[in-house]
Amino acid sequence: MAPPVRFAKPAQEILFSPDGRWVICASSDATVRRLAADSGVLLGAIIRQQDTIRNVQLASDGRRILTSGHDGIWRVWDLASKFSTDLTLHFTNTSLHAEFSPDGRRILTATRSAGAMVWDAATGETMTPALRRAGPCLTGQFSPDGHWIALAQTGGVVRVWNWTNAEPVSLAVKHSAEINALSFSADSRFLASGSVDGTVQVWEATRPKLIFRPLAHSDPVLVLAFSPDGRRLAVGCGDLKKTGVGQAKLWSIDRTTPVGQSLGGNGTVGDLFFSPDGRWLVTSCFVGAQKPGYAQMWDADTGRPVGPPFRQEEGAGPIEFSPDGRLLATSGIEGTVCLWDVATSRPATRRLRHKRGITALSFSPDGTRIATGDAEGSIRLWDTLTGEPLGPSLKCAGFVQRTRFSPDGRRLLTVSGDGGKGYSRVQVVDLTLPAHSFLQLQQIAALWSGARFDPESGLTSLPREEALSLWRRLRVDQPEQVTTSTKAAQLWHEQQAFECEQVGNWLGAAFHLRQVLGFRPRDSATAARLRRAEGQLQTARSGP
Repeated sequence: MAPPVRFAKPAQEILFSPDGRWVICASSDATVRRLAADSGVLLGAIIRQQDTIRNVQLASDGRRILTSGHDGIWRVWDLASKFSTDLTLHFTNTSLHAEFSPDGRRILTATRSAGAMVWDAATGETMTPALRRAGPCLTGQFSPDGHWIALAQTGGVVRVWNWTNAEPVSLAVKHSAEINALSFSADSRFLASGSVDGTVQVWEATRPKLIFRPLAHSDPVLVLAFSPDGRRLAVGCGDLKKTGVGQAKLWSIDRTTPVGQSLGGNGTVGDLFFSPDGRWLVTSCFVGAQKPGYAQMWDADTGRPVGPPFRQEEGAGPIEFSPDGRLLATSGIEGTVCLWDVATSRPATRRLRHKRGITALSFSPDGTRIATGDAEGSIRLWDTLTGEPLGPSLKCAGFVQRTRFSPDGRRLLTVSGDGGKGYSRVQVVDLTLPAHSFLQLQQIAALWSGARFDPESGLTSLPREEALSLWRRLRVDQPEQVTTSTKAAQLWHEQQAFECEQVGNWLGAAFHLRQVLGFRPRDSATAARLRRAEGQLQTARSGP
């Protein structure tokens, strides 16, 4: 006999699955749970409704349930899907930084318009709304241990916060100009901040005590990176208004008086990374428009170049080492990414190509995949062993500002902005693939492409009758492949409503907001947005 399962409020309805292996339990607390019949263990996510559940029905295939509430709305839930995987956050500002927490459970965003926020990466709920009092922010970063967040506020102010209670853990550290870069040491003890005024300050993360005098540079500081052992700090400088101006500098900071060493070469240093073992440092330099960019690897102990430069055809974009340090990814504004074998300085695969310039890239934690984003809003996943794309490209609105994998590699965080319309979007994409048999994969590919492969005649068109029969079969066996989930439909309408509001398309905004209210009838914020859209529409129709 299974142990008893307790609910916060009385259970209203219990249904067995067709095979008797699990049960559906609906409670008056507006939740539905799927439990193993033999153990009472929760299977999958808890389904939560806005209103009390009145009725529950289970589909004959055992894959879906139908629920109704006092709000009069019936909802279909796909038990095979994950209910809170894809997530979209909207911001009315294109100056946006976003990143996963070290454990992948939270997302930090920092914007000029909305300040800083920490979000639940699964549900999109705000966890620290009080962080808004930090004011407009330019960038932010989680400490490696996940306890603190550092925020660069406007006016050249840096402060470390305890994100769990939204309280500052240190007084502000001040620069004379805006701050471009932040970097925690690997042990979370120290924080470095780099400013447009060319200075870098290194201080204890939990109190505003400078370790030594500010480190001076002749050009604005753009990027910072601590070595894995915390003994060195790499600084990349450049003037974005003057092409070809800038330099990288490597500081030894494990002594009372830091020693700086300028690295050879000229050009704006747009990116830099230490290898995972700390032996090498790689810098990416932009020399000027219509000129080749390059990445150079350096010996982190001596500051000497290691091997010839890794050259790009036109300009230089983001760079990154693979987690095992075996590969180096370089990119260019002409739209190609090169994966280099660090040991031989030779290409490890063919070039990975986009139609537009590369604006973001990141390796998966296991190094088997790389995500690349371009200026047209296209994101692609690639196999790092073969250089082959993994599936179709993902589309974002506007150019891709950032891509980052979650620590478990199952999700991808993307930041995109439209450039001129004044808003940015943070999106979390679920990368896990459902398990399919080879026959199921053949059927899905045939239905999506409208063609099938015949060993004798090659690729042939799929007859209409066969396509219809295949679609009906997959609706039962693989419903997630041919139908849109309630969650996905809600997210799509939210996205469309936001974009319509940004461009003043009040007819479209009103339509999509009505659909969102259908999903969340008690959402007062959405109701207020709908009233505003309808008011704007009425004004436009009545004329001057």
